Amino acid sequence: MIYADSSFLVSSYIDDVHSTKADLCMAQSPSVWITPLNRTELAHAFSQYVFRGKLSPFEAQQAWNLFQQDCSRGVWIPVALPENIWGTSITLARIYGPTLGVRTLDSLPRCLRIGIKG
Repeated sequence: MIYADSSFLVSSYIDDVHSTKADLCMAQSPSVWITPLNRTELAHAFSQYVFRGKLSPFEAQQAWNLFQQDCSRGVWIPVALPENIWGTSITLARIYGPTLGVRTLDSLPRCLRIGIKG
C-alpha cells in the first residue's frame, strides 16, 4: 500500500508540473491509501485554484466529480485516521523533528504504516 499526499492527488486531477510523474506512478496501478484529511485538502486545493483564477468553478467541479468517480471505482482506498494518530504524530515530531525536520504530514503516513489501532 502507498499513502498519497495531497499534492499528489492534486497533480492527478489538475495539470501542473508534477502531473506527468503522478500519471506515471498511477499507471503502475498501485493501491493508494487516502484519508479524510486528503479529501479535505483536495477540496480546498481545487477551491484555491478557482480563487487564484487558474480554474473556473465548472472546471473545479469537473475535477471533483472525476475524483469522486475514481473513489467509487476503487482507484483510491479510503483509510480512517485512528483517534490516537495525533498523539503518536506529536511523539514522532518530538523525537525526529529536531534532527530530520519532519512535518505533520510527514509523520501521519508513518503512523498509519506502523499499525496504530484507534
